Amino acid sequence: MSYPVIVTNDFFENFPNITWIDVETGGLDESTDKLYEVAALVTDRNLNILDPEGFKIVVHYPLEQVEALRNASVSFVQEMYDKTGLWERLPSGTPLSEVDIKLHEYI
Repeated sequence: MSYPVIVTNDFFENFPNITWIDVETGGLDESTDKLYEVAALVTDRNLNILDPEGFKIVVHYPLEQVEALRNASVSFVQEMYDKTGLWERLPSGTPLSEVDIKLHEYI
């Protein structure tokens, strides 16, 4: 069941900025699929981007694990990350525990 979200001007008095977060994953099953990349932008209430550079970070996985993650992904995900080069960036990424800290610091 979903409920409509009503945002009033009072909301923006207490929370003047909106954080937009995008993630790249191996799928939507939280018990088996992994987080690969996180990006974030912060806007004001009028949707003006406050930091044009935003936040973007790749999560670290050892090279041996990357091959297994790729092979376990559906073909659509395999091809998408082949094209973007995400699979190749995972071994030089940032440990997940640090990703969490850096994202909170950015926000």
